[in-house]
Amino acid sequence: MKEGNIMADIQIVKGEVANTAASLSAGSTLVMVDALQRDEESTLTAVASAQTLYEDFSKVVNKLKEQIADDSAKLFKTDSLFAQWDSKTAKKFAGRHNRKAVK
Repeated sequence: MKEGNIMADIQIVKGEVANTAASLSAGSTLVMVDALQRDEESTLTAVASAQTLYEDFSKVVNKLKEQIADDSAKLFKTDSLFAQWDSKTAKKFAGRHNRKAVK
């Protein structure tokens, strides 16, 4: 074997190794990019789900606030009616009681 042929063969092998390494590196990069894209899609899906849940939760909270406000208004109205009724009834009974006590 001639030294020139051995050096040429070594250069060819080096070139093939470099090409293989580049291909593997490119393949690894593509696999990583694909994984990142899937992660990004998963993240976007999770964010969309979280946003939907937040919007649904906000709607429920707002409905509860409205219901509490309505119930509070009804209770206030009912309380004031009972207060009026109680004061009238108390006056009636107080008057009757006082008359009986005086007799």
